Amino acid sequence: GTHGGVRGRELITPSYSIYITTKSRFFQDCQSLDLCTIIISSHMREAVFRVVLYDLKEGVFVEEKNFMELFSEKNQLQKVMETNRKTEQFGHELTQEDAKLLVEARGEELKRQKRVEFGEGILPKIIFSFCDSSYITQDSYVETLCRLQEIFYLFKNESMDLLTDDELLDFMREQFEQTCFGDLDYLESTCLENFSQVVRAGYRGYQKTQGRGEYEQFDEVTRWDRELYTAVLMDLF
Repeated sequence: GTHGGVRGRELITPSYSIYITTKSRFFQDCQSLDLCTIIISSHMREAVFRVVLYDLKEGVFVEEKNFMELFSEKNQLQKVMETNRKTEQFGHELTQEDAKLLVEARGEELKRQKRVEFGEGILPKIIFSFCDSSYITQDSYVETLCRLQEIFYLFKNESMDLLTDDELLDFMREQFEQTCFGDLDYLESTCLENFSQVVRAGYRGYQKTQGRGEYEQFDEVTRWDRELYTAVLMDLF
């Protein structure tokens, strides 16, 4: 251990010993996220132990109140980067900077919608649900994911959380492909707006279908009938 005093972002100890440990799974997780785990033992009248973290990349102590937020963000970043293993076959890949932007946008949107999210989060699921869409290109990939993430959290609130994550995602993906043809504005302002209204009004039919094949009965727009169109063409030619 090292003796002396240390000062750093509200961390002041007149006398201390520093121990760096790697045995605990918690500490191993911290190290994998570029955090150095430090146990400080005070040599005052009472033996007081504190666990603090030192960010190896930034060169600063991590304030305790921000530790869980930092840990969550770095864990999210890792999960998002892992999605490249699947999406690269569809021509989509996220850089470290792209993933960081998406994770930061997630945090901002959660605050805006006054939501709390635990665990892996919805972003990897959104990526896996939409990565093979014919309406998403590599150039629009990050921007589209950001927007889909915003729409998802908005309509979790608008549906009063009556829809599960999978039900909402399945509905979003189906309408994005079959009704909106990649138009995110139409998905948000029309399809999801109409659907969330009937869900709030008490409709529960989507529970049997997992959100699939639900929109046609609530669609306000009369759309062309593929079979009828084919039959007319056959008559003409």
